[in-house]
Amino acid sequence: MRTRLYPVVAILLLTATPFAAQPRRDALVFITSRSQTTTSLSTAELRNIFLGRTTRWKNGRRILVIVRPATTPAGRDFLDRVVRMSEIDFSQDWLAAVFRGQVSSAPRVVASTDAVRKAIAGNANAIAFVLRSELVVEDETSIRILAVDGKTPDDASYPFVTR
Repeated sequence: MRTRLYPVVAILLLTATPFAAQPRRDALVFITSRSQTTTSLSTAELRNIFLGRTTRWKNGRRILVIVRPATTPAGRDFLDRVVRMSEIDFSQDWLAAVFRGQVSSAPRVVASTDAVRKAIAGNANAIAFVLRSELVVEDETSIRILAVDGKTPDDASYPFVTR
């Protein structure tokens, strides 16, 4: 009788733990090269950068905007929560800005996380976004995760937490 109870007790303990009840917390993070001096941006500043309304860093250098496609979880979350546009509206907004001469080119679309990390590490003026879970420990030496509204992704009130 005692041996039959062990599996039942183990199952009850596993399902009662907070790990079983809550999905893992992830966040949409904005990254730049470690050599970029900017360490924090507001939500409004991020939106303006990714919509092409702000085209230069505070040091005067041109911002290289890198986006993920809407087919990625990070890309969908970005469109919904940061720019609050559909994919087609986002594309048309950039095309119009290029046509009017407000920006020199549309954002670079990069699908793979590895390519995004390499592009950021190799360009001090680039900014991109990824899910925090997509970053690896080695990135700490070449990539900076920006604070948003003064909050890091570890803060409970970070604005771009996902599930």
